[in-house]
Amino acid sequence: MLLRFLSKLIAFPKRDTTLSQLKLNSDIFSTKTTIDDNTTRTDYNPELIAILIKEHKDIVKVSYSIKNLIHHHEWKKAQDQLKHLLSLIHAHMNAETVTLYQILEQIHLSESEEVEMIKFIRKEMAAVGFDLIGFIDKYSEIPIEEINKNAFINEYDKLLYTMSARIELEESTLYPLYEILLSQKY
Repeated sequence: MLLRFLSKLIAFPKRDTTLSQLKLNSDIFSTKTTIDDNTTRTDYNPELIAILIKEHKDIVKVSYSIKNLIHHHEWKKAQDQLKHLLSLIHAHMNAETVTLYQILEQIHLSESEEVEMIKFIRKEMAAVGFDLIGFIDKYSEIPIEEINKNAFINEYDKLLYTMSARIELEESTLYPLYEILLSQKY
């Protein structure tokens, strides 16, 4: 039921990409505690949501800076900004995957609607990240004279729209859930 509701809100395309394709390292966002040989718990970080929202703002700012550079035909600067955007996306996906999603999934029963929603949004956010990473890989190193400018602009506009919708969904749905869990802990 929840998936049907969310899918009506925003059309999410199917993706074959998995989270295991990312290299993850996120010690600054959480504390991991080994409970026994098979269980690791990620502790809450009261600053996590503020950090993630700031990262979203940085990603959006750089993304629209690239769009502005393209509008002014500054392709070399746009390529440099694409590389910067790539580093922001990797760091952000790492923090969310290793910390936010893991905590939210640990707190709820594995069969609950909340976990179903969390996994759904996690998958969609990963898909957007992988689409952006693929786009950046495609266009950041190609000689400027070989770039099909119209194709670039069309693809990039679609990615920006999708990214903005997913960020809004994540901030309005998952981040408040984390804040509620955090307030219950402290």
